[in-house]
Order: sequence, then structure tokens, then C-alpha cells
Amino acid sequence: MFHTKVREFNRRPGVRIGVVVLGALCALAILAASASAATTLHFYDKSLSNTFTDPSGQPIGNVNTPPPPGSAVDITEIGYAGNSKHHATAPTASIHLACVVTTAPQAVCFGQVAIGGSMLLANQFTVSLASGNPFSTVKINGGIGKFAHAHGTIHSTSAGKNNSNVTITYSTDPTTSSAHSISRNSQPEHRPI
Repeated sequence: MFHTKVREFNRRPGVRIGVVVLGALCALAILAASASAATTLHFYDKSLSNTFTDPSGQPIGNVNTPPPPGSAVDITEIGYAGNSKHHATAPTASIHLACVVTTAPQAVCFGQVAIGGSMLLANQFTVSLASGNPFSTVKINGGIGKFAHAHGTIHSTSAGKNNSNVTITYSTDPTTSSAHSISRNSQPEHRPI
């Protein structure tokens, strides 16, 4: 009888440790799966400003003609959760695109989508400003805050005068993202000149 109690006593801590280890492994698997699972957001974006300026900073009047090399394109929008037919009454996202024309109509662009104190980044992508919708598909290659290590795509379709329906699909798996992610504790890289 004494030996049975000792065996039961010795088995229980082993079982407890096994259950704790198994629980921890399950929690890690769930976290890993959720970190790499894609998240999709839908927004109705309303244009706030679209400016084209020539290399000297003067506005370019005809927005249908691509600006000359060295010109800048600057676009700001606000995003409402939903789509053009059914969306929230208050905006939850702000969008900024900045491009510099390299060889007309090609431009190198940088985009930011700010949502709730965090930001998705589309850094250094090339578009043709001569296309009907140069920003129809943009690759996400970084993020800040809860979007650190983000990668995915932003798809936009026209929804009336300078407005668009936007679908953002992203994941935040740090093992497959680019080097453009910034965490709260990251330090800028210092390179010798």
C-alpha cells in the first residue's frame, strides 16, 4: 500500500509537468498559426488630396498626363471600414502615397496605411502612372506596431470620383517578411559614410 501511494505521488508531478508542457506547446502552435494566418481588411477610401508637382514644386494642372521625370505625386485618403455601398460613418484608416517620377511614366512610390496607432508599409515599389489604376495592386513589405513584419497585398478598385474600394490582405509572420518592418524597440541602422 505504501509503495502504491509513492508511485501515485511520483506519477502525478510527471503528469502535471507533461500537461503543462503539452499546454505550452499548444499555445505556441496557436500563436504561430495566428501570426502567419492572413488577415483581410476592407475599406472604402475617400480621396482627400491628389497633387502632381513638377521638379521645381509647381503644380501640374493636367492630371491625365504623367508628370515629367523628377516630378512628385502625393495622395492622401481616409478609409472607412466596409465598401462603397456599405461602410462605417467614421474613418478608421488614413492612407498616404508619395511617388517620384523616374522616367515618365514610371515612378518609385512609398505608401503608408495607418490604422489604430499602427502602420502598414509599401516601401519602394514601381508603378506606371500612365495606367488606368497604377495602384490597383501594391505589395505590403513592412509595418510598425501590431503590423510589424507584415507582408501581403493591397488591391484597389475605382468606386466613383477619386474614391476606391480597398482590400488589404496581410500576415505578420516574422520568418517570411522583408527587412522593412520596424518594431517599437528597434534602433536605426548606422552605416559608415
